[in-house]
Amino acid sequence: MPVPILGAAQVWECPGGRCTTKARTAKPGASAPSHRCRGLAGLVVPMVPEGTKAEARPIERQDYIGADLVQADGNGRPVMAVETVRDDGQDVAVYAPVAQAALAVPPVKRPRDRASTARGAALNPTVRIEERSGHGLE
Repeated sequence: MPVPILGAAQVWECPGGRCTTKARTAKPGASAPSHRCRGLAGLVVPMVPEGTKAEARPIERQDYIGADLVQADGNGRPVMAVETVRDDGQDVAVYAPVAQAALAVPPVKRPRDRASTARGAALNPTVRIEERSGHGLE
């Protein structure tokens, strides 16, 4: 009887241990999952492999916000990125502002022709259509 060989699952955890969230991925080479970290006031933070010494640092937005829709943490502070620092490097998750647009479409005026007026008269019996020959001698 053949026995399937199961690959080792990668276990991920919150960087810095600020919360106890863990995740598993079975696909080798899969990208790191993200989670809403309670320790960072609800920011979406990428996870690190279990056992990795790491720290996640929020980077506060330092430019003018104006009418932009920016990411804010649970305390209302605007955050532009979260930097995850490990022993062997660093990762940055950037929160780009969201673009806005207003779209207004003007109403389309359609020319009324005799056929559409006749159809309207058939649908609405209170509309009367008068036919004239145009030469004025009746």
